[in-house]
Amino acid sequence: MSYRKWLTAKRLGLGLVAAALLVSSVSLSGALLLQDSATPDQSDHESHARANNAAHAWTSNSADRNWRVELPLPVRSLLTLTGAGTTRRADQIDNDPASGLALAGSTAMFADATGSALWPNCTPIRVTIDTVESSADSTAAALATRDAVTELAELTGLEFTPITASAHTAGNDPAPQSNTIQIIWVDRDTGLLEDHELGSAEVWHLAVIDRLIVFQAVVLLSDEILTKHDPGTAAHTASVRTTVIHELGHAVGIGHSADDGSVMYPRLSGKASVTTADRAAFAYAGSRGC
Repeated sequence: MSYRKWLTAKRLGLGLVAAALLVSSVSLSGALLLQDSATPDQSDHESHARANNAAHAWTSNSADRNWRVELPLPVRSLLTLTGAGTTRRADQIDNDPASGLALAGSTAMFADATGSALWPNCTPIRVTIDTVESSADSTAAALATRDAVTELAELTGLEFTPITASAHTAGNDPAPQSNTIQIIWVDRDTGLLEDHELGSAEVWHLAVIDRLIVFQAVVLLSDEILTKHDPGTAAHTASVRTTVIHELGHAVGIGHSADDGSVMYPRLSGKASVTTADRAAFAYAGSRGC
């Protein structure tokens, strides 16, 4: 999944490719690609042209709803949870968060009949940052990353270890690391991202008994994020926050939103924010028990 600035001359497509572990992503014209697999002997290969097909639709699992964050009444209502103060639709199936998220335009990165692919919330997730591919201000990149990971923890309830530095050989695809979200800042002209593509995320999962477990992710962030607006301005702060939290949302299993005001909408716009539906999706992404 990738994130682009709003460009009227460009059309944004959406796709997903599941391939064997360590196989590089393949770029297709007009498509955004995701490598999502377990091990070479367990993997399959699927290609999806639209975000609302079965592989992107939220699916519930009995291990979900181990909530790690407080759920305000609007979020509880959207997730179809019952209880004092919540509201419900006449056609609503109670206590079915997946249906509520779908109606709100939210999607999962990957799901099947056993549920959505999510990180288990019982083990701290390692986070690393790498700037070897980027000439961006490493201090600014580190601060943006730290702030976004802090917000991600608050939104999901997932626990992240203190961010550590890591590096790979410039020009090579980063090797995924188990139980780790690798955040790699890159120059906009390195070829690792397409023109005006602000970021991308690749997420790996495997089937464990009766559920899909995410176990590693790689996030690429363009230095264009840090230079799009003058540093210190409100527009700069909002743009950086929105872009980084968007890609980290993918890293924890959240797909794109159909709401153009959502932080998970596939194009960056000035009105993007963390909506009630986004809060519900982030909370659900952190609810997978062990």
